[in-house]
Amino acid sequence: MNQPQVSIFPAEMTTALYRRAIASAWRQKTLNETGSDQYGPHSLTVERIEMAIALHIECALINEYGEAQGAAAALALLTDMLEPSLLTAPPVLTVRGCEVMAELYRTLPAAFDDFCSTGVGVALHQGEV
Repeated sequence: MNQPQVSIFPAEMTTALYRRAIASAWRQKTLNETGSDQYGPHSLTVERIEMAIALHIECALINEYGEAQGAAAALALLTDMLEPSLLTAPPVLTVRGCEVMAELYRTLPAAFDDFCSTGVGVALHQGEV
């Protein structure tokens, strides 16, 4: 498992940076393979992927191991999901990263797409005639 380098940043910020990099790498990998920004019923925006990682990977570890140990386990997992060249090249998922993300999106409920909507909807109401 890749160990995160000693950082001057708080663990929360480091976790957020890894989450963003993983989301970007997963989106790019999916676009390269399929030519589409859809993964099943899910629209692949970086923000939605980040939300899925936070809610379904990080929160699961925090719920299982408690806040401190769960957050440390989540950071270790996210670190292990990216190639170590993160600071010198665009983010690339490791084999484990691809497996974790594929499993996440295989099991992600379709309702998540509505829950995690980042778009703005407008409802138009016509006056009574």
